[in-house]
Amino acid sequence: MSAKRKPSKAMPVRRLCEIEMKRILLAATLTLATGHTWAWSGSELLGQARAYQRCQIEKRCTDGDMASAWIYLGFVGGATLTLAELVPKLRWESGKWIPQGICLPTAGTTEQYAEVVKQHLEQNPSQLHRPAQVLVREAIQQAFPCR
Repeated sequence: MSAKRKPSKAMPVRRLCEIEMKRILLAATLTLATGHTWAWSGSELLGQARAYQRCQIEKRCTDGDMASAWIYLGFVGGATLTLAELVPKLRWESGKWIPQGICLPTAGTTEQYAEVVKQHLEQNPSQLHRPAQVLVREAIQQAFPCR
């Protein structure tokens, strides 16, 4: 006796995209934890940011650009969300609480954070030798400080 299964409705495209983005962010976070990407410099991250720009904004990219664009989005998205959770929002100083850290906008997107990081990298070429995760933290913290 086999039970008949009801045909399932196709999952909406938006939901599939949300699931895929969560997978990418998880992969980026796990990659951050392994230490491999900790060796990336700002220069390498800027190369990936430019590949993202070619694919998403200019609509002209190679397969290599596409891979770099996804890696860039995953790295920036994973790092940003991780930092927003790990950096304390307040510190006690001189008898009062002082805002600090990263306070992301409620409607913020990974694409928005990626653009902030790309602009920061382009505006600070003398800093591109520094580790990518440090530059991402600085860019996001400057753009979205807690107030």
